[in-house]
Amino acid sequence: MELWWVPAVAGGAMAIGAWSLWLEHKRKDKALDVLKDAVAQGRDLPPVVIEQLARIGGGTSPAGYGHGDPSNQFGAWQNVIMFLFMAAAFGAASWWGGGPGTPVGLAFASVSAAMGVSGLGSLLAALTRKRR
Repeated sequence: MELWWVPAVAGGAMAIGAWSLWLEHKRKDKALDVLKDAVAQGRDLPPVVIEQLARIGGGTSPAGYGHGDPSNQFGAWQNVIMFLFMAAAFGAASWWGGGPGTPVGLAFASVSAAMGVSGLGSLLAALTRKRR
């Protein structure tokens, strides 16, 4: 059996992780620019703005929000994308890894179904989360 798709699935997962890190870097960079502008102008930031910048910048905040937390605006959608991508990848592995009627295909289809249910649950959580 050919296993050419295993590196493709692993590479896709690593690409999603790299993209997530890049987006987090850009958010922190923007938060730092806001702080630099305030210091350069010699003004104090209100506590509400400092709390928001701490959340974006990855610092600690009283609510405890951070990267990957489903209550975080970006973390919730990141979970949806990750689970649905993995469901599609395992579904493709089921199809090409032995076919729907084989034990290997059935195993991959089971994992694909579990990932799909998790993705739909994450989607529901992202759509119904409380807004601040």
